[in-house]
Amino acid sequence: MKPFFQALWKSRFLLILIFPFFYFFAGLYIKLILEDPSLRSIDPDYAYFISGLNISEGIFKLTHIDHPGTPLQYLIALVIRIVHLFRNNPSLPEDVLANSDLYLTVVNIIITLIVALSLFIAGRYVYKKTNSVLYAMLIQTVPFVTYIWYEIFGRITPELLIPLPIISLSALLVVHLSGEKERFDNSQLVIMSIILAFGLSLKLTLIPLMIIPLVIVKTWKSKIIVISLTILFFLILSFPATLQIDRFLTWIKGLFMHSGNYGTGEENIVDFALLKANFGKIIRLQKSFSYLVTIVFVIFIGSVVWFRNRSGFQIEKKLRVTLAILLMILAQAIIVGKHYSPHYFIPAVMFTPLLIFLIIEIIKAFNSSKILKISLMCLLAVFLGWHLKQQLFTIRYTSGAFQDQIEARKVTRGVINTFEKESIKIIVSQDYGSPFVEYALHFSTVWSAASARERYREILGEIFPNTYQYTTWDGKFIHWGEPLNLKKIIDENIQVYVYLENNSEELYQKSIDKIFPEEEQLTVNAEHIFTNSINGEAIVKLDIKRY
Repeated sequence: MKPFFQALWKSRFLLILIFPFFYFFAGLYIKLILEDPSLRSIDPDYAYFISGLNISEGIFKLTHIDHPGTPLQYLIALVIRIVHLFRNNPSLPEDVLANSDLYLTVVNIIITLIVALSLFIAGRYVYKKTNSVLYAMLIQTVPFVTYIWYEIFGRITPELLIPLPIISLSALLVVHLSGEKERFDNSQLVIMSIILAFGLSLKLTLIPLMIIPLVIVKTWKSKIIVISLTILFFLILSFPATLQIDRFLTWIKGLFMHSGNYGTGEENIVDFALLKANFGKIIRLQKSFSYLVTIVFVIFIGSVVWFRNRSGFQIEKKLRVTLAILLMILAQAIIVGKHYSPHYFIPAVMFTPLLIFLIIEIIKAFNSSKILKISLMCLLAVFLGWHLKQQLFTIRYTSGAFQDQIEARKVTRGVINTFEKESIKIIVSQDYGSPFVEYALHFSTVWSAASARERYREILGEIFPNTYQYTTWDGKFIHWGEPLNLKKIIDENIQVYVYLENNSEELYQKSIDKIFPEEEQLTVNAEHIFTNSINGEAIVKLDIKRY
């Protein structure tokens, strides 16, 4: 039996495969349930889709530079180019616009694969440097610590790539704290700068990460090097935003100077009443994380007092990193409190594994007995097992809700597919998804680079010649091809179908008034041919005649 246990112990590094495999198959499973991206969500998914198409054609002066999200745009562009090699349509924009769901599905699978690989690489790196498989597995839990994650898993958003900088930075800090060096060397400073720049180029809401090097890097010269390199790498990575730096800075100024989301609201930097209310929302939504941060804060204060006159550089390193993470979380909370949205707090919550690591290491500094170390590692092993089990419960619950939503939309799509080919289809919706891929593409063309927008509209007009859309939020009636020709519809008796996002008489009447102005002197008779009993979607067939 002894050789067996020895072989088992030597093979313990294989445990670092658990979370990467789990992540990949969970992502693939949810993607298969969600099916076509246009059914689930179009914002910001299809804004990034069209920006990726722009870049794949060599267009870098983009309309969508807000986040700025450029790594995701580059990735979509690369996937478009590679997938198109296998396609039979020689025209890249035509094939991509005609098969947007296909291309975005591949993008999502590639993102899932990249994050899964990053989990393995980070785990292997931490294991190699610390010889602790439990610490390696702990770092690999970064993308699993927030329930919101499964709500975006099958989509195309920059948040899906946020684990990359958080995992990388966490692994770098764990290895640094486990090593014998007191300071970061130059290569580590450069790596840290690249990680920070990559994170900022994904989402500017990661700007609190800049606090970390300001606290943990000791000399001012090194601090300036990290900040300067981060800015330089950010400008390079965010090239589309750099090309329009004045517009980009104006966007940032709007976010800073206004209290509402997306640069809206009153022109004051902070609405303190709103900030207080949003802090309450954050704490209620992230109760476990709030408790964890409180525990870390108490341990930090106790450690500062206890080790005040007896600290060595090892405990000082740990306390510096702890302070940096606490300040970063506070800054993130202030940003989210100013512009509240639950997913904006994801970066802070993803530092949960590092906080747990710091708790263990600081406690070990108080008492280095072998029994305590074994006990802490046993507790960590139990936590990892429990955490993995919790993911299964969350996936079952979330995927079940998604499946119900998607199956309902597919029923409506099945009815739409029975329409006559030459029929007129009018989409009335402001929902995040729709049974019509045309709805997603109408949204995406708004975000296309100005230099390509009209060309894309012409292509889409040929692919979807009889599709129109009434956007209820701004009162516009939009189309790609020819305007709605009422004379042709009446003379040739062309069927007209109106899709309503919900079976509301008010919405129907509002739509009819917009589509058919009174001066046209028309009689419009409606026949409700379908109502979705699950999500309330409705389809109305119109019989149009002149007086």
